[in-house]
Amino acid sequence: MVFGKFSILLLHLILNGIFGLSDGCLAHPYSYVSNRFSVKLYDKLGTSQSSSNVFFSPLSISAALGMLELGARGNTKTQIDIALETENAVDIHENISRVLEDTNNSNNNFTLQIVNRLFGEQGFSFNSTYLADSTTFYGEPLERHDFANSPEESRVEINKWIKERTEDTIKDIFQPGDITDSSILALVSAVYFKGNWASPFDKRQTRKRPFYTANPRPTLVDMMTQTGRFRYAHSETWQASMIEIPYYGTASMLIILPDQRDGLGYFESEFTIDEFDRLRRSMQGTRVSLSLPGFVLENMRIDLKEPLKSLGMTDLFSSNADLSGIGGTPGELQLSKSTHRV
Repeated sequence: MVFGKFSILLLHLILNGIFGLSDGCLAHPYSYVSNRFSVKLYDKLGTSQSSSNVFFSPLSISAALGMLELGARGNTKTQIDIALETENAVDIHENISRVLEDTNNSNNNFTLQIVNRLFGEQGFSFNSTYLADSTTFYGEPLERHDFANSPEESRVEINKWIKERTEDTIKDIFQPGDITDSSILALVSAVYFKGNWASPFDKRQTRKRPFYTANPRPTLVDMMTQTGRFRYAHSETWQASMIEIPYYGTASMLIILPDQRDGLGYFESEFTIDEFDRLRRSMQGTRVSLSLPGFVLENMRIDLKEPLKSLGMTDLFSSNADLSGIGGTPGELQLSKSTHRV
């Protein structure tokens, strides 16, 4: 296969019951908005981490930013809305809440935990309306900590909570020094997924085969293989093919493979959400001989500060931040660090 790097767009988890139907049509009203944001963010992340694998959850990040948007005012709110593609949307928080509720449903045949939570300094006066609304829409109340006197102990407790909520898979999301005695608010965004293929790969068919990256010399990897019917389509615009591999239940993985070994850059330059949606709708059951490299994507950390600023969210990270809906006065609260873990 011809991948120079993985990403949530090239290796895209689709929850059919939420974001799409069996015919590939989008089902949830927030889907199109979320997908447009994911394309914009991928472009920024791909640029900042051009030599690395890129793996992220647009839904988790947009939900975390939604928690900030709920308390943002003035230009700060406008910048977040433009970046999230929600400036003309209605019922933003209700829609995100519905998606999160369906995604984290314990009746799903897979495990998907999207963890978003605010942790605040216990001596700071938070807006009671904001606390109530954020709990209603995002499911987790703000948790207070003594950042001023016990920043390191607070960091350990927050990490412990995240570890428990992600079945011990995401550890130490906050590093020593991330929480200081001047911290007022910490926002957590983390994702954990575990599922089984609807049509498992036979381990006896796994063979060492060449895997091509940007390096002209291929790497030998364990390549899983099976032949069967999968939803498939080809895009002349992208010069790439897309295949859907279902998990047991209502989740599936979409993989996009450029036609040429060095075609990833061209695909990225031509990628649009409109073509993505068109291709999803055109996918047909096709008999395919599928080879997929075994891979592990875990404990990946992304610093979102610069990518978010490049999307226009500059006020959040400066004294111009107006998060007075959360508490305090304009400029009193600002985001110093934003980290995403999957």
